[in-house]
Amino acid sequence: MRISGLDFVRGIAVILVIFRHGTFECFLQRIGWAGVDLFFALSGYLIATLVLRELNDTGSFASWRFFIRRGFKIYPAFYIYLVIALTVNAWEHQLFYEPAKILSEVFFLQSYLPHIWSHTWSLAVEEQFYLIITITTIAIKFWKPQKVGRNILAITFLLLLVLVMRFVICYPHRFEEKFYFFSTHLRVDGIIVGVLVAYLVRFTKISNYVMKFLPLWFIGAGVLLIPLFFTEAGGFVMNTYGLTCLNLACGIFVLIGSQWVLKKESSFFISGPVRLMSFIGIHSYSIYLWHLMVLQELYRFKLDSLTYFAVYLTGAILVGALASYCFEYPFLKLRDRFFPAYNAQNFKA
Repeated sequence: MRISGLDFVRGIAVILVIFRHGTFECFLQRIGWAGVDLFFALSGYLIATLVLRELNDTGSFASWRFFIRRGFKIYPAFYIYLVIALTVNAWEHQLFYEPAKILSEVFFLQSYLPHIWSHTWSLAVEEQFYLIITITTIAIKFWKPQKVGRNILAITFLLLLVLVMRFVICYPHRFEEKFYFFSTHLRVDGIIVGVLVAYLVRFTKISNYVMKFLPLWFIGAGVLLIPLFFTEAGGFVMNTYGLTCLNLACGIFVLIGSQWVLKKESSFFISGPVRLMSFIGIHSYSIYLWHLMVLQELYRFKLDSLTYFAVYLTGAILVGALASYCFEYPFLKLRDRFFPAYNAQNFKA
């Protein structure tokens, strides 16, 4: 079954991204790039939950099934988007791209090589993470997931390693106003935080303390988000420990979402917006893929700033949801029919 709290968090993540790429200047536009890191934490949590459960229950992990199922989720929707977007740009706007950039998109190398769109680099980070997970689970047949202290220490070491690499890369650029990077090894700590949350939920009693001390978790996340609120994206502070703090805060939100369930007796003023955001979250992948295409095609209309953004926001959600039903869902049904998930009746990522 779906985890409604995580769908809600997904919805928040994609709305942040939509605001970031929109033309309506506001606070959410300034911090909206953080939605990508929230997606990373969600992805790490969901994938690690699948891997850890199967490893713990059976002592092994069917990496081939995992990679095929991820492929059915990611590839069809993305390649359909790729073909349509390239066709529209060539036919309507006479935009043609170098073969190298197209191949970078095709093979999910956007985080390292020149590419076409400004948002697909995050898909490359996740896709490379899936590949790493597949290779790693083949190599660690004798890994003992129940050795909690050792494994938490190992995951923490990886987080620190990414932070150190960012310092090394960013230090020569510390006086530059903006210095952006998208390399997987410098941005993967968001996914690692999600893995850590999944591990803690699976092998510790942290779940017992989430709803019990919910205000404290939100306060902790708020403190970690201070660099996001008061420093600029691309600056030295945000590029180094600011990203680490942001990813830890995203991990807290994922932890809360994994334990939160909307009560049936909730009033409409609570349940209505939550269900709407959860609906957006369910279709977030396709919305993420198509939102810049919607933004691009709206340029031809002469709309004032606020109207333009409202149409863009609504259009991105509607077009993404339609693409989800037309392109994503049919392949997911095929996936579940021919490559069912391990213990599929209890969990669906």
